Amino acid sequence: MYRCVKRFLDVVAAVAALLLCSPLFLLTALLIKLDSKGPVLFMQDRIGRGGEVYKIYKFRSMCVGAEQQGSG
Repeated sequence: MYRCVKRFLDVVAAVAALLLCSPLFLLTALLIKLDSKGPVLFMQDRIGRGGEVYKIYKFRSMCVGAEQQGSG
């Protein structure tokens, strides 16, 4: 029972946080789009628990193609 209640509260809190932060997310997306060409979101594969690969999405804060160019 505890796990069900905890999961429910986690989902409710996540939805509430997304709704509360959505104006900031929209503003960030707009500023990124106005600043440079390319997609607003950056997608990358990560390795999680048990070696499972999953995708993360985050706002792009670098130039397009920076991951392929490397640090040098």
